[in-house]
Amino acid sequence: MTTFNWKNGFNADWITAAAWDTSIVPNTGTADVTINTPANTVTVSAGESFLTNTTTLNAGTLLLNGTLTTASTVQIGPAGTGTMTVGAGGLLLFGGTFDPVGNVAGSR
Repeated sequence: MTTFNWKNGFNADWITAAAWDTSIVPNTGTADVTINTPANTVTVSAGESFLTNTTTLNAGTLLLNGTLTTASTVQIGPAGTGTMTVGAGGLLLFGGTFDPVGNVAGSR
């Protein structure tokens, strides 16, 4: 597995390579993704689709207007520190555990 961490100071789209500590956009079933930046928003835009093994949102906001497929675990938390919003047309697919300790919102 390869670990990818969102860098502090970036309000950007998931596809922005410079926002990841590896300078590579995670999009494989072996990607373990962590977003732990309280003041930042990571966006998966409409028409985009990304794949991860695990997705952990410890702080900040993950806005899904496109599709995020996680093969294993999606974790949001600890309580009150991470927010996931699934926008109109957005989709979250996961093959394992969904652990929403933080905030989850959706729109239609």
